[in-house]
Amino acid sequence: YIYFKIFVFLSIFLAKKRSFGLKKLVSLTLALLFSVFCFGCNNNTNYISARYFNTDIYVQVNGDTLSNDTKSQITSFLSGLEKEFALTDSNSAISRFNQSTTTNVNLSDDGVIILEKAIACYNAFDKKFNRALYPISVLWQFSPNYPVENFTPPSLEELNSISPLALDFDNVSLDKTQKTLSKLNDSVKIDLGGIAKGYASQKVGEMLKEKGYTSGYVSMGSSSLYILKADSLGIRHPQDKSKLALNVITKNLSDFSVSTSGGYERFYEFNG
Repeated sequence: YIYFKIFVFLSIFLAKKRSFGLKKLVSLTLALLFSVFCFGCNNNTNYISARYFNTDIYVQVNGDTLSNDTKSQITSFLSGLEKEFALTDSNSAISRFNQSTTTNVNLSDDGVIILEKAIACYNAFDKKFNRALYPISVLWQFSPNYPVENFTPPSLEELNSISPLALDFDNVSLDKTQKTLSKLNDSVKIDLGGIAKGYASQKVGEMLKEKGYTSGYVSMGSSSLYILKADSLGIRHPQDKSKLALNVITKNLSDFSVSTSGGYERFYEFNG
């Protein structure tokens, strides 16, 4: 902004100088604009602020700057993962899997790891971490697009119309060797939002460590965090955004993940 003000001031001043020709003024103007543009291109900051997975992403390092190369590597990774697992993109791997009945869907190396972890969590937690509940999320209008106007809860008939087989994550088959995903029941549809963001935050944190950064954090919508190092961690009060419900001293910890869950950010009000 300050460079723009200087540029405007010089332009007005020189324009009033009759001895300063129009061609010289145009040349100087272009040179100033080019200098400002190049300065902006090479401006390394200590954070990345972007939007992926339909949520706000924030990456910050402390006591250092993020090079353009590091920023590019991180945003390229996040963009690729979003294209693979975004439910709002009809061409993504996850959307093609949900739309398909028999076709195997190819996955990236990261995609295989995410599915492998999702299946492991599903089995480890007595099948409670079920990524095949996507059809119910659609009926309740929390996915793929949130929020919607004129929300109406699904009827009991609509909920009962979903086959139990369609909600069975055991009907999802992962071939790690071939890097493919297939379904054992045509009606199965999945949503990996509950694990993909956590994986993404950890992977970005590992990228930062490989680049030599030792302090900072990766935030995926503020609910999934990967922390390289921080003195303290605040948990926001669910009913009052200006307050903290909990403040945890973390100065003796490094390279750890934190995740929160609640109904205070994504919700609908109906007749109330």
